[in-house]
Amino acid sequence: MTRHIAALAALSLAAAEPGAAQAPSDYTWTIAPTGRPAATDTRQITIRYRKADGKRSSTGSARPLHDLQGLDQALLASAEGGPVSFRLASDPGTLECTGVVGHGTGTGTCAYSANAGFADALAREGFARPTAEEQFQMLVHGADLTLARDFRALGYAGLSPEHLISFRIFYVTPDDVRELRRLGYTGMSVDQLVARRIFGVPMAYARALGGLGYTGLSIRQLVDLRRAGVTPEFIQHANQGGRRLSADELLHLRGRR
Repeated sequence: MTRHIAALAALSLAAAEPGAAQAPSDYTWTIAPTGRPAATDTRQITIRYRKADGKRSSTGSARPLHDLQGLDQALLASAEGGPVSFRLASDPGTLECTGVVGHGTGTGTCAYSANAGFADALAREGFARPTAEEQFQMLVHGADLTLARDFRALGYAGLSPEHLISFRIFYVTPDDVRELRRLGYTGMSVDQLVARRIFGVPMAYARALGGLGYTGLSIRQLVDLRRAGVTPEFIQHANQGGRRLSADELLHLRGRR
């Protein structure tokens, strides 16, 4: 599972190169719908850029429209369209963007300025310093000092910038960790927290298993049960004999069907 997670994360991050001294350059942007009908106030923003070694790359994130400060949302949605300017700014730095939008999409160019004090601030919080490209990635994905502090308070100090970016890419939140702990789940490494999101294990499923007496499971067990199709209904039927089967027994029983 760890290898699978790492591979997916690498594809999503467009893999920053450790030790790169120079920030990316030559930025362009596109905005498009996320493809999720419920995400009416969110758009996929993709930034294409030239890396320090001269190669082209890209990264993107689904961001709330209010994060794109100054973007004319009415113009974005209109059939006529027109020129726009907006900025994406947080602790790692700022992207100042201009271009044209319409019909819910848009494209243009950006200028990026890094926050010179961000790497020091992140190090003071107990996290690894980002490379120039990682700092840019952190801006695009919304991995800011608040996120770092929230996870440090939960015991996740010393994480790499890539870990923090992965949390944003896969929608791992501090609230997730708090609720999983309240439900008695254990073994919550970074990879396992990300795995729960990659494999689409909703919090409602974790709650349902807890309600059936399955507490103290690891996140690995939770993911395995979900992937095997062990539903709350299946568990209730399997336990009709009066004994609560273990997670491993449920997996074995499900595998026989």
